[in-house]
Amino acid sequence: MKSKREELAVVMPLGHRLSAFASIGFRELIDEDWIALRPGTALATLINSKAKTLGTILRTRIEVNGMDSVCRMVQSGLGIALLPAVALRPYERFPGITSVQLTDDWAVRTIHVAVKADSQLSAAAQALVESLWSVPDSDLLKS
Repeated sequence: MKSKREELAVVMPLGHRLSAFASIGFRELIDEDWIALRPGTALATLINSKAKTLGTILRTRIEVNGMDSVCRMVQSGLGIALLPAVALRPYERFPGITSVQLTDDWAVRTIHVAVKADSQLSAAAQALVESLWSVPDSDLLKS
């Protein structure tokens, strides 16, 4: 079984009042306008659960289907979002957004991939595993 760390980052428009911070806690974000992934995704469930533990419900401006749409909404200034830091790499093409490291312990997740020792992976499965492990842990957060 392979394991890899995944850090969540706060995505926000450049010039946002919180964009000057190197890192920030979730508690400081709860009064912001949010761009969210559709309910039922692991990330949406996690974020909403953490908001509930703080006794609040996030002010969601819009729910979208994917990270590309999240970045477009953030770029448009509609709010902030939480996304896996490593997933932001392809979105460097969106000028006007930046990310800030989230400091909460729960914002670092461990991804596990397990396969039977004696099984051969299909080409698609092998490509997925290689993709998941192509970025070094030290490069997971890049603003």
